[in-house]
Amino acid sequence: MRNSLLFILFIIISLVYVQSINGQSLKKDTVQGLISAKGKLPVYELDSCIANLFETIVEVDKQSSYYCGIEMFYSLVINRSENHIDLVVWPDRWEKSAYFDYFGVLKIGNATFLCRGDYRSDTIFHKSENEPEYITLRRPIKITTLDEFDKAVDVLVHSPSLYGTYIECSDLKIVTSIYIEKKLPGFEIDKKKSTKKSY
Repeated sequence: MRNSLLFILFIIISLVYVQSINGQSLKKDTVQGLISAKGKLPVYELDSCIANLFETIVEVDKQSSYYCGIEMFYSLVINRSENHIDLVVWPDRWEKSAYFDYFGVLKIGNATFLCRGDYRSDTIFHKSENEPEYITLRRPIKITTLDEFDKAVDVLVHSPSLYGTYIECSDLKIVTSIYIEKKLPGFEIDKKKSTKKSY
């Protein structure tokens, strides 16, 4: 009985707070059919060797059919293994966020990337001295239908804009999976001589 009560208490605590890896947290709440998460997250900066990739993503994606400006952000998942770093990027929306467990913020122009995964990848992501960003994410408790944004992003899963090894950062293997609608000029697979390519 005592174990059951402890388990129930653990579930309740988990539903109230979503803890991020670096100790920051987004407070989670449920009101009027919406789950929301709010809080301050630290701001990160990109190493110059990979900044061009992210700047290109932001610029190219403005031409996508689902693009909705300040209503959207980019989810950036960072996973680190012994010999490489995985970076996965796809568009998401503040009012219909798929995840709440973000640990940091990247600002690229007017675009926002929220970071999930392994924050120890500090060789290309550096914590900024800027003030933390206040973040609010929401999603409906029940999603019964997909809107046009959902449908467009769902298609991207089967056809990444860029997939492969990014070789601009010397001595660091970065495997990219970029899920946006348009191809990234200068990063195409068939440009054999480009140091920005993936293969």
